[in-house]
Amino acid sequence: MILMKSRLEQLLDELLRQIDIPAMEQAMSKQYKSQIRRRWELPADYWMLLERCCGLRTVWSNDTYEALELWGLDTLVKGQEGYAYNPVEQKVIKDWDEHLVVIASDAGDPYCLDLRRNDTAVFWAEHGAGTWDFQPAFDCLEDFLESVLDVPKTQEYETAYPYHYIRLIVTGISDTKKALVFLKQHFGDSSFQQTKDRLKELPLLIYSGLDTGTAPLENSLDRWGLMYEKQQISLEKFLEDQAYIRNL
Repeated sequence: MILMKSRLEQLLDELLRQIDIPAMEQAMSKQYKSQIRRRWELPADYWMLLERCCGLRTVWSNDTYEALELWGLDTLVKGQEGYAYNPVEQKVIKDWDEHLVVIASDAGDPYCLDLRRNDTAVFWAEHGAGTWDFQPAFDCLEDFLESVLDVPKTQEYETAYPYHYIRLIVTGISDTKKALVFLKQHFGDSSFQQTKDRLKELPLLIYSGLDTGTAPLENSLDRWGLMYEKQQISLEKFLEDQAYIRNL
């Protein structure tokens, strides 16, 4: 099946083409995801950016930005410091709107998503003015990324790419002890009882994403005594899976 890449997916491809983002260990990635989910319920499109841009360490300077830093999976929580949180006094800053999440900063000026909205419109405010006066900056995350990457707004996004989404589902166990050890680490469970409770509800979704990311996990499933099914899914099903995983 050939799927069309969305505008956002193509922009993230361009971002990854322009910069080198180091790979992050799976355990660290899960830790950051868990930390973020405890604080916010983020839009699916923004989750896609975070997950593909973990370990982001780049500052952009162009005609629009003086020194823009775009937060990734491992920097989003820390990126709220100085805006929503005072790290010196270890206190929440009272005059900050708790519904705003800073996703980037340009020489101190924050760019935010407003979680009260059902979209990814980006808002901007000037720092050092005494009070925050946020103004609409971009209608969506894609427009924001175009301004960062200097991609012309007239660019067409209609080229077909061989873009495949895969779902791995655990259907059974051949070695209970080994399976429990692996799944407890994979899901970041706090106890083996929590992992055992998961296994009461087989089949169990264990992966949903690009097909290029399945080989190491499939090897681990075989090695740790887990039986599974591999399914090719649509972009819509992938986004549904991400919403389900965030609620686990």
